Amino acid sequence: MGEGARWVTVSPLDQPELEIVLMPIVPGMIFSDESAKQMRELVKKGTFGFGMFECRDIYATYEELKAKGVNFKKPPTKEFYGSEVLFSDDSGNWLSLGQKGQS
Repeated sequence: MGEGARWVTVSPLDQPELEIVLMPIVPGMIFSDESAKQMRELVKKGTFGFGMFECRDIYATYEELKAKGVNFKKPPTKEFYGSEVLFSDDSGNWLSLGQKGQS
């Protein structure tokens, strides 16, 4: 795409129509030098970059990801809307994994 721009898209096996785009925060087509620096700082602070995923069995998924080294904030918690667990990736993005209506 020019100027060294690159990205990767990933999709869940059972939802090929859903694509998650992963890309570095670098100056170029989208960000100026200053805005790329600001975005990286926000991500490092944990104040920017958040995603939510839904699963069918939160406890099994939690154990599977935990065994693979995912950094969870706490174990799954029952909430009024279902169950949820929070974790972060190696770039500082916070992510939520949930199961609707699970009690």
